[in-house]
Amino acid sequence: QGNPVYLPVFLRDQFNGRDALVGFPRLLCNPAEKVTASGYVYPVVDPEQHYVCYEIDQRPEVFSAVISDQFVDGWPVELGPDKLLCVPSEKHTPTPTKPDTWGRIKLLYR
Repeated sequence: QGNPVYLPVFLRDQFNGRDALVGFPRLLCNPAEKVTASGYVYPVVDPEQHYVCYEIDQRPEVFSAVISDQFVDGWPVELGPDKLLCVPSEKHTPTPTKPDTWGRIKLLYR
């Protein structure tokens, strides 16, 4: 949850570029460890790196691309329309709800 930023930006990736208007925050992405079905572990690279994803104004553009990743190789897919812009963000730990901290105020209203 949060207020919309209503900030105009220009976005460019390996496929195209466009102007967009950044709106409401919708997702908080935390660092995560990945474990494959075979048991191989990809550890968290930076435990402090978080992302917030904001809504952006949608355009109806859809285009084709060929992708290769850990699941498929040379697979044609339809991409678009884009809906979110995810940006690196700082996460601040909230004050704990302990009687010896400012969090004691939270305890009064629970």
